[in-house]
Amino acid sequence: MSGVIFTTRNRTSSVHGSERAYGLHLAIKLTVAVLDLDSREGVQRAREFLPVEAFMQFPGDTGPAAAFKRWASAGSFIDDSYLTIGDTQEPIGEVVLNTGIAVGSDAVALLTRLHGSAEDGLYVAAADQQWLAHIITEGRRANILRQGKGWESVVAHLSEDPGSDVLITSSHTDVPRIQLRATGAAHEETTGDEWDRITDEWKARPETERWDQSIDAIRNERNPDGRWWLTLAPDTFHKPAYRKGLSMFDAVLPAPEPATAPGLR
Repeated sequence: MSGVIFTTRNRTSSVHGSERAYGLHLAIKLTVAVLDLDSREGVQRAREFLPVEAFMQFPGDTGPAAAFKRWASAGSFIDDSYLTIGDTQEPIGEVVLNTGIAVGSDAVALLTRLHGSAEDGLYVAAADQQWLAHIITEGRRANILRQGKGWESVVAHLSEDPGSDVLITSSHTDVPRIQLRATGAAHEETTGDEWDRITDEWKARPETERWDQSIDAIRNERNPDGRWWLTLAPDTFHKPAYRKGLSMFDAVLPAPEPATAPGLR
């Protein structure tokens, strides 16, 4: 899986891509706990709304929980599978990510958000830069964020470029595309020679100039009334970020009783 790049106005640092896969792994383990798949009652309940494939056991699986973990770790299966929660159908993969965000510690929520959204570019306001650094520092201290994956370099980077907004992307993310679309210089419909011309002109500018001319637009695009899920901020950090914001808790809750008209009890 592609690495994670942390960019401020004057510096960049990176974290190994295996941390993104690790974030999904932790979200799956938390989902297993929410589903209570180590109990007979939990498995029976989960079978009512999860596809039968989620519990197909293969050699090496020690039970339903192990079967679900293996199945959920195979992205092609989980991304093409849906479950019904209330009156809506939700991709199971995104319900799993929402569960990790809602249930996990700050470090686990960070890993989960990186897994789900690094490709689209996550924004952190300058005022929250040290909040992010604190999450990383505490995550390393607790050994949730793993040694040798680059986290220490990110903390050092943030301390050396204070007061800057942060853009977090995958190493495969086309950052100029994010910048150009946020500023309105290019659109989804911009393709071919026109896109190449605009991109070449943009890339010819110094990086700090491109940053200064685009970061306000990126921030505004990710505002509370817009694509808020692409902003990491204290007040929404543990808010489920994908689709309709439903987690596995919503799936296991009993359905609400139908309303009864007055006088009909």
